[in-house]
Amino acid sequence: MEAELLYILQVPFSLTTKMFGTCFTQYDTKVAMIVKQLITIVTKKLHEDYKVEYEDKMNEYLQVLHRTSNHIDTVYNLPKAI
Repeated sequence: MEAELLYILQVPFSLTTKMFGTCFTQYDTKVAMIVKQLITIVTKKLHEDYKVEYEDKMNEYLQVLHRTSNHIDTVYNLPKAI
């Protein structure tokens, strides 16, 4: 499951970060929800080694979301880092 979520998240985060924070708040919200699912799976359901393996990438995603879309409640409620 985590591999599929990482693959799905590569698409929006491979584009320019200008895609976030625009009037397309549904886009930002959906991406934030997928990031939240990934964080939950990696931190609560997988072995600690997976957290270490995915931590940098997830923190990078969180930084982009907080920098560009922190005005959206879904993003605002995400942790700053894991």
